[in-house]
Amino acid sequence: MDIWAHINFKRATRENRENAAIWMLDHPEALPYLIKTLDRSTEHNTRKEDALKVKTAYILEMMAVKDLSSLAPELPHIARLLPHLNSDSIQRALLHITTLWLAPLESMDSLDSEVIEVLTEHCFDKLIKKPEAAVAVQAHAMSCLYYLSRANSWIKEPLADILIKQMPEKNPGYQARARHILKQLSQE
Repeated sequence: MDIWAHINFKRATRENRENAAIWMLDHPEALPYLIKTLDRSTEHNTRKEDALKVKTAYILEMMAVKDLSSLAPELPHIARLLPHLNSDSIQRALLHITTLWLAPLESMDSLDSEVIEVLTEHCFDKLIKKPEAAVAVQAHAMSCLYYLSRANSWIKEPLADILIKQMPEKNPGYQARARHILKQLSQE
């Protein structure tokens, strides 16, 4: 099935991403084909393959915004893929999906321990080992860790320590999200 004949776009405008997401939502049988684009090895990708991965992440993100339940069966798989995808654009989009998934308290009941471990390690890596990651990536990583801390309370203390330590040297966007997360952590 060549889904790209239906959802390909040259510019990632909101309208183009929405149109592609709507087509995908109307054709749920095509979702596995879209997800396969992310599964491909990243070692020897061509620019075209990298561009398709970014478009895939953007389309999945817009699908999640419009109807997160449409991605429900694929969410654990997407979470496991995160550490293997290096592009900040892809990371931002997929971590946004993950924050939407983890935000409802009841979502913690559906997570298996492997997904929790992968997400926790990956998000801490984005804050500690990848300080050059885009602010939007780090902001979504902070939010994911906060949501995960509701199931694993041990996350709260190291997350707060990292945010407090890094805030002075980071830009205003990072600082704003860090203050928000610290406030949420202190209210629990």
